[in-house]
Amino acid sequence: MLRKRLPDAQAAWPDPVLGVNLRDSLEDLQPGEAEKMQNCHYDGGTRIRLGSSALTTASQGAFRGRGGYRVYPQTASKFRVVAWDTKVATVSDAGVVGTVTVTLTSDQDVHFRTWSITDQTYVANKSNILGKISPAQAYATVTGINIPASPTMTMPFLDRLFAIQGDGVWSTSPRVDSVWSPNSSTWAIYRPSGGTGVPTSIHLHSLTGSLADPLAQLLIFQESSLTALTGTDFGSDVTLTTPPTGWDAALTLLAPNIGTKSPYSVVTVPGVGTFWFTQNANVAWLSFDSSVPKFVGDKLFSNRVDLLGVNNVNYDQLSQVRMAYQDRKLKLFLPVSGNAFSTIQYWLDMRQLQSIPVLADTAKLSWSGPHIGQSLSAVWVESAGGDQDAILATEGDSTVGMFVYLLNQATVFTDQIGAATQDVAVDYRSFYHGFGAPTYEKWIPLVRFDITGDPTNTLVTLKDLHGLTVENMTLTTIDGTALDLNYYDDSVYYGAGAYYGLSVAQSILIADVTAQSETAMLGDAIQVQVATHGGNFVLNQAIPQAQIRRTQPVS
Repeated sequence: MLRKRLPDAQAAWPDPVLGVNLRDSLEDLQPGEAEKMQNCHYDGGTRIRLGSSALTTASQGAFRGRGGYRVYPQTASKFRVVAWDTKVATVSDAGVVGTVTVTLTSDQDVHFRTWSITDQTYVANKSNILGKISPAQAYATVTGINIPASPTMTMPFLDRLFAIQGDGVWSTSPRVDSVWSPNSSTWAIYRPSGGTGVPTSIHLHSLTGSLADPLAQLLIFQESSLTALTGTDFGSDVTLTTPPTGWDAALTLLAPNIGTKSPYSVVTVPGVGTFWFTQNANVAWLSFDSSVPKFVGDKLFSNRVDLLGVNNVNYDQLSQVRMAYQDRKLKLFLPVSGNAFSTIQYWLDMRQLQSIPVLADTAKLSWSGPHIGQSLSAVWVESAGGDQDAILATEGDSTVGMFVYLLNQATVFTDQIGAATQDVAVDYRSFYHGFGAPTYEKWIPLVRFDITGDPTNTLVTLKDLHGLTVENMTLTTIDGTALDLNYYDDSVYYGAGAYYGLSVAQSILIADVTAQSETAMLGDAIQVQVATHGGNFVLNQAIPQAQIRRTQPVS
């Protein structure tokens, strides 16, 4: 028995319920925060993120995906459309590819949006005339009066369709897509005046998600501002020179300095509000019960040389920042290091904000990441029509080729990149534990781990903030027996008939410092690092044997 050993409750590293903090110094990380959560997140334990597989079996050419969307028609079966190069194609759940059109301008971001009134899916890419896809998966350009010639995106709102065209947001007459406001209109084209440049994105902001919600707003983003369009009557004929009787549209400036250059980052989180990536590299949030946006990405501003955060985004490719809400998480996809596609993800756990909206202002936000190993461009979620809240993406690196991936796939712990696969690699680094006596030296001869899943590839490192490091210790049984790296069906076999594995409950293992290191683990503030790969893994708890030594820390 270790004399003067700290009680386990005091010695244990707290679970990383507060997520990563890249901004504060390592000395200032708090209990519950982590220095790094690479490819893992906290959900009843620190667990590996799920992997991905390719939906398409072969490359569709040396292109990167430019858009993806699930269509849920009222009069036909659901289908998926994906855009790359000049092409919009259907991609089935079995990976079968079928052509919808090959007439688009090459290599442009493509925005899809379905309007239930017409049961058509509209196609906008800031280059070609507004197009639409029928429930029968046939493509046509929209015809009629004042059709937008090069819209950026479309959005249904109340009884009409809106589109960004040039310096304004155009609208249709009620319930038709063939009559649009003329560019010369002074009332049926909405031009925000509070920010810089043309509109960059439009988005429905509605607590109920209903277009008829009396509190619904059409958010109009510019590079450096946010404006809300509200009203109940937008005019029966938008081609008129003057607004008709009853017209009550209004533009309200919500934020003069919080906008976006990332149109595909704007996303609704149910019950919470609208989130987006700002022009100055932060994540902003407009709550449904507020008219004032807030920043929620400050912890992702990196002051570390070895971790890339929001401030390391490729500013020349802000248009390629993506966000998606899936599995109770807001997922941020960042292009960094000169890339025009995402190679880094950070995930915000939304459960606190969703479960206790009254406490939203004081909720403790929890980001995990960086999640790495994937190179993605277009990202979308499929969560209606019987779809099981799936998240899909296209390959971003054209040298790999155009593939469609199913992400966050249950029981998969590898990533498919083109035709190749690689293990999802976890690197979890806790805060630096002072064990209640930050100015005294601590001695740790052993750490006990409560683990679910496959521990055979796990390495443990203990690091003192100001000195020693004991690296790459392996896990053993409590009596010191090495793990046998043999497998029995889906389980890992190690020693005397005991089986642990993917479907088996927790096991207790140890990293014995005294047995594996010639250097004693002494320090004043000590971090535990756990690295693993190659299978399911959940770290439930890490508890060291720790003794406080009544001397000052060694320099």
